[in-house]
Amino acid sequence: FVHLGNRVYFDGKVWYSLHESTESADAWPKVHDQNKILPPPKQKEYPFVQDTVIFHIIEGKPYTVAGFTFEGFEHLPLELQNTVTENIGIKVNSQYSKVSVDLEAIRAKEVLEENGYPFLSLPYGRGIDVEKDTLRKTVTISMIYITGPRVKFGQIKIVYDTAYKKSGYVRESAVLRQLNIDSGAWYKKSDILISERDLSRLGTFQYVNIELDTAGFSKLSDSAKDGMTAGVIIYLRMRQPWDATIGPYAGSSAKSEFIL
Repeated sequence: FVHLGNRVYFDGKVWYSLHESTESADAWPKVHDQNKILPPPKQKEYPFVQDTVIFHIIEGKPYTVAGFTFEGFEHLPLELQNTVTENIGIKVNSQYSKVSVDLEAIRAKEVLEENGYPFLSLPYGRGIDVEKDTLRKTVTISMIYITGPRVKFGQIKIVYDTAYKKSGYVRESAVLRQLNIDSGAWYKKSDILISERDLSRLGTFQYVNIELDTAGFSKLSDSAKDGMTAGVIIYLRMRQPWDATIGPYAGSSAKSEFIL
């Protein structure tokens, strides 16, 4: 098949042809013949010439979407099933494109990440199945998801980069006040992003990253993990003292929270 921009043509064909210029056809043989009779120190360099490569493309007929299905969401709460299947970007009878499939995968991931599912995945090689009907020029798309467990935010832990420990740290209470994360609430990706943004606005951190602590998950099945709490680790790296500036969002008492 042929990719042209965002579209896929399963019946497309591509080939190329090389068109040598007269200069290219004549220059190399001349130098080659001269070098046959010249000693190595006096041999001439072969000239640099430019030829033209012409690509020939036949698109073929574009394929349209005959059907589209999700798999893997059957065990989700009914309300969430309805949410994830609303506003689907791939429409029946629309022209098929790989980009539209990729965007649909991103949309589903964003919906589930806001509802407690941080580990949604499409298994490589079998997560997206595009079945072609070469007679009707249509495709049927199946997206097979693995949702992973639904988890809640657990205990919060703050970890400073020890390589920058001479730069000081910020009181734990000041860090916690910037968080939009509630222990015991369902995981939401936006809560993490907002918390990272507000910590960065303090102006005292060179690096901020918030991750789930899944160390205790490795030996459990997804069904056993469902509904569990996952710890939250906040990784921080202080700015150098001369580079630290209290941000406008930190409040008037922010300097008193900064410890050297």
